[in-house]
Amino acid sequence: MDFKLVHEYTKDLTILYVEDNESIRISTYKVFKNFFAHVDTAIDGDDGLEMFLAYHKAHNRYYDLVISDISMPIMDGIDMGKEILSYHLSQPIIFISAYNETEYLLEAIRMGVSGFLIKPLKVEELATILYKTCQAIHDKRLIHDHYDQIEEYSAQLQAQNSELQKKNEALEKSLRVLDTMVYKENSIPVEKAQVPLTSSLCDDKDRIQEQISHLVRDDLPELTDLHLEIDALLIEIISSGAEPSVANENLRKMAADFSRYAYILQLYSFYHELSSAMREFTRLINTVSLPRDKESRLNIFLFLESFMYVLGKWQKDLHIVEHDKLNYLDASLISDMETISNMWKQEVAPVESCELEFF
Repeated sequence: MDFKLVHEYTKDLTILYVEDNESIRISTYKVFKNFFAHVDTAIDGDDGLEMFLAYHKAHNRYYDLVISDISMPIMDGIDMGKEILSYHLSQPIIFISAYNETEYLLEAIRMGVSGFLIKPLKVEELATILYKTCQAIHDKRLIHDHYDQIEEYSAQLQAQNSELQKKNEALEKSLRVLDTMVYKENSIPVEKAQVPLTSSLCDDKDRIQEQISHLVRDDLPELTDLHLEIDALLIEIISSGAEPSVANENLRKMAADFSRYAYILQLYSFYHELSSAMREFTRLINTVSLPRDKESRLNIFLFLESFMYVLGKWQKDLHIVEHDKLNYLDASLISDMETISNMWKQEVAPVESCELEFF
């Protein structure tokens, strides 16, 4: 056996050597120091198990190899090996045994230990068993490192793909904004709350259908979340009897939700009118105080609850709506917001603006 070849597989490994005979332990330790990067010694099985656990606690890893005599006082090598394997099932262990310890050897075989050495130790036999065992440890480590590297690369690729997906979504939204700007310039203005699409949009069904797909896939989930949050705020306000302190606290959050809702609608040219009306409604919430009369306040929020019901129906229909019926509820929604606004403005004065719009 080429000792230099053995050393190539052992030089980076740490071992625990357990031997109760002091003179043998000292002399064998000197041999092992020439092979391994780090060698700890223990005087019996109990001491060995304690050192094994202490090493793991200190380094968050186990010894690469445990080499132990079998016949020892207090705790023999077999019992120590069983305890070690209960903590680390794949722990490589080499036992050192005398010829008359057949029963121990059979038990060690059943445990699945890595190898055996017979006393007195012979250099050639030691080199051979170390070569086989440490080569297996080395190969296993390479495989483990390889899988770790693959997992690291995979995590990096997933992060890069996620970032690219976000950039693509942002780019798609930017393109839809540009489309909207082009349509605004080329389309014929329509009266507020008018249902039909502009003629330029009607002529381009494919483009409209593509924008509808983007809306349903990319933005409808957020619109639904905003709708649910506004509903929850309304329930809290109405449950309090439109108490001013409760209403005013929730209205700031509601204004932010409506502002975000209007911004998303603005990304799509066919909802420009609805988006503009919702922005005006948001400004009202931010700048005009509620009526002082409790009944008037409550009526406002009951009408707003009815408006949210119609808006919810509009959201659900987006999944099945055809291009020529995209705006069939716009007139109703815009009219409802105007009605609520008129109720809101009765006998109140504007206050300082605190708009919460998203750009």
